[in-house]
Amino acid sequence: STWEKQWHESQIKKQRLAQESKVEGELVKKQVAEELEKDYQKELLKKQHEIEAQNEFLKANERIQKAKEEQKLKDIEDEKKTSEFAQEKEKMSTLRKQKEEERFKAKQEVRQKMIDKQVELLKNLKNTEEKRLQKQVEEAEQKAQQEFEEKQKKTK
Repeated sequence: STWEKQWHESQIKKQRLAQESKVEGELVKKQVAEELEKDYQKELLKKQHEIEAQNEFLKANERIQKAKEEQKLKDIEDEKKTSEFAQEKEKMSTLRKQKEEERFKAKQEVRQKMIDKQVELLKNLKNTEEKRLQKQVEEAEQKAQQEFEEKQKKTK
């Protein structure tokens, strides 16, 4: 039976083909799974890189923001120091003017006291001189009066 033999061979061939096909299918399936895994890993790596880049960008932005805030604080501090310096300078200028005014007033007071003293001295001197002159005038008048009276006595 050739026919049986052929049929048997055909069955074996079918089984072998089915087996090969199954093995080939599993191999393709395995390759597809490996390719999918590879693609998944690539995508995962890509996403990780994107996330890292995003995080790095956020950190850079934070550093920039922090630097801006620090500069702003420094500017505020500098402005405060400048303002304090200007206030201190104004205060010193005002104090200096006050001291100058006080010295000027003190000099004026001393000057005025000296003037008042001189005026008083001159007044006293004038009074003394007037009294002396008055006394001389009175003495001269008295002397003249005596001489006149003596002349009168002699002529009588």
